[in-house]
Amino acid sequence: MGIENMNIFVEQFNKEFGTKIKLDFKDTPLIFNIFNEYIEQTYKTSDVYLEIVNKIVEIEDEFRNSLTEEQEKLFDKWDNYKDEIASYISSRSFIYGFCCDKQLNIEKGAIKDEE
Repeated sequence: MGIENMNIFVEQFNKEFGTKIKLDFKDTPLIFNIFNEYIEQTYKTSDVYLEIVNKIVEIEDEFRNSLTEEQEKLFDKWDNYKDEIASYISSRSFIYGFCCDKQLNIEKGAIKDEE
């Protein structure tokens, strides 16, 4: 995920939640390291993960065996877009969590100032 996408996600967060969070990812390389670890942990195998993946592979194999060559090409395109959207959703979820933390810290500071 590039800085451009992170900035787009922050802008979307601000628009959706009426916040004014500003993040300069160029000065925060740690967020990239955390994100990469987040993605790695998301796809790290566990018994549940392996069980689900095995079921998906089994059904996909059965499904692919029934496809014509043209249908298989179309299915491959669908599969690629499915992977892209999963990556997009993971990235957006991560950045939204980061933005929530920033906004909660801002609001916590505002509450302390009022006391």
